[in-house]
Amino acid sequence: MKIPFILEASVLAMLSFIGAGLLPKGAVTASGPVSGMASGSDDQSQNDAVFLADAAGGEMMEVELGQLAQLNSLDPVIKDLGSRMVKDHGQDGDRIKALSAARNIRVPSVLTDERQKIKEGLQKKTGTEFDREYIKLVIDDHLKTIRQFEKEAAGGSDKEIRAFADSSLHMLHAHLEAAQNYQKTVVKE
Repeated sequence: MKIPFILEASVLAMLSFIGAGLLPKGAVTASGPVSGMASGSDDQSQNDAVFLADAAGGEMMEVELGQLAQLNSLDPVIKDLGSRMVKDHGQDGDRIKALSAARNIRVPSVLTDERQKIKEGLQKKTGTEFDREYIKLVIDDHLKTIRQFEKEAAGGSDKEIRAFADSSLHMLHAHLEAAQNYQKTVVKE
């Protein structure tokens, strides 16, 4: 019976911090934005914060999957793509951390459970099976990410975050094109 009390006390403490304004306006945690902090014109700022938090998780995922590609693939093209992913998404991840820190926005430092499961599933594969699944993940993720970055670049309220999203699109499109070109050769085999 003590566990529900402890959980209830934790929830009440968090709500007290929010109500007292002890968590910063627009703060985002790994579980999402802190609610009750923004209203009216702050809604767009909240959207920028959610974008940064989600983008940080995506960048981290691409880096970790790129590292797996370098280890688990036997194909030099996949290894090279994995290396590019680690470099490019690592740099974007650093930019997100700087943007977030300057705005007092908390972004995740570990993969979400969903992303961790995807990574663990990919870790179990090797050879051609790994390559096909990795390329599929890169394509699916980049299609989704490009839509998110285009939306932020066009409608974000923070000029620097919009500029970041816009400047990342070229790299995202280049990764998508490389993965799609590779997928065409793998499907033919």
